[in-house]
Amino acid sequence: RWNGAPLAGRLFVWGEQGLGDEILCATQVAAAHARVGGLVIETEPRLVPLFARSFPGDAVLARSDAPPPPDCGALVAAGRRMGLLGGTPAVAAPRAVLRADPDAVAAAAARHRRPGRRLIGLSWASGSVRHGAGKSLSAADLGRLVASSDAVFLDLQYGDTAATRRAIADATGIVVAHDDGIDLRADVDGLAALAAACDAVVTTSNVTAHVAGALGIETHVLLPEGQALFWYWMDRDGVSPFYPRTSLHRRREGDWTPAIDAARASLGLATARP
Repeated sequence: RWNGAPLAGRLFVWGEQGLGDEILCATQVAAAHARVGGLVIETEPRLVPLFARSFPGDAVLARSDAPPPPDCGALVAAGRRMGLLGGTPAVAAPRAVLRADPDAVAAAAARHRRPGRRLIGLSWASGSVRHGAGKSLSAADLGRLVASSDAVFLDLQYGDTAATRRAIADATGIVVAHDDGIDLRADVDGLAALAAACDAVVTTSNVTAHVAGALGIETHVLLPEGQALFWYWMDRDGVSPFYPRTSLHRRREGDWTPAIDAARASLGLATARP
């Protein structure tokens, strides 16, 4: 087990948490390189293409029961590595660590961008069994978010979103664009390409927040009250200590309106009608 000491050989790192947590822990790859001779990163299979492109000097493997390669001198869980490297809000240096496929980004931009209008990605729900409901927006909340705007809004929400998009269109007249060619639950690399094609992303606390934040895109995360459940959204004056260009907006007393209006103001959108 690695204890943080310098290591001549490669360090085997396994991700033992959710997709978003693994992306968060990947912000410490550069710090790890200063102490070890290289990394072998074992991760959730959906993250392999994105991590392989983003960390080309390291080996990236899909999670399996196979033992570490023989040249690995030590092993560590991704979350434990973050602690050993001092990856805390007090000392974190936010940086963009993920790199989307440039060809896929260009293709997504060609499909969805419109001249003279900003492209804003939207993600509004979490599939977490324990906490998903408290992290998700209703169709009415989304209507307030997009109302009276000339931006183009792009669906970055995994799962079946047709009913929600219809409700938004019925209430506001705004059609949220949807990319039928990408399964946003299964294809995280495709999600990264769509997010990277956007001028900004507005999302609740789910994997989209981590993808967009780690790509270095202007990201606005709408959060429940409190920080105990989601320590990594510990903010400094409303910004993330781990991701650059990531602003945090909190719900108040169960009401998403303050967070939505704060995100709209940051994006330069007019105050939404009640």
